[in-house]
Amino acid sequence: MTHPGLGQRRTLKKQQEGLSLMVKIMKGESIERKAVRKKPVRKSPKNDMREKKIERNIILGLRLRGYECGKTGESSTYNSDLILDGKGDIEVITYRGLVYLEVKVGANKQRSTQRVFEEICIKYGIEYYVVKSLNESLGVLR
Repeated sequence: MTHPGLGQRRTLKKQQEGLSLMVKIMKGESIERKAVRKKPVRKSPKNDMREKKIERNIILGLRLRGYECGKTGESSTYNSDLILDGKGDIEVITYRGLVYLEVKVGANKQRSTQRVFEEICIKYGIEYYVVKSLNESLGVLR
């Protein structure tokens, strides 16, 4: 069992400090404990997975109804500087062409890169919709 006042001894100076501390303990003298520095509390936003769950429900629901669709990816190991930012969450292949669905929850709004991507889609005649549910997705695809 180690005494709470004894720490690891890594240098000669630390060893000497530790030895004098041990002597104080053996003599029964009171010792000062060093204040332990606490790590700062990390304040990060709560990871809200509602949007991811809705995306999954939409993809599965569309696939059950015969649509070819999937989640779009924005990450790449190679050539990451060439990725088109703001791409919609879901790509759907229809007879009308490619359709992008951007999924949002509650009062969430599009990021600036998503608005730029929407403008690109409009410019080239590609359908792009912001949806909040499977029913809304089905409505825009009909």
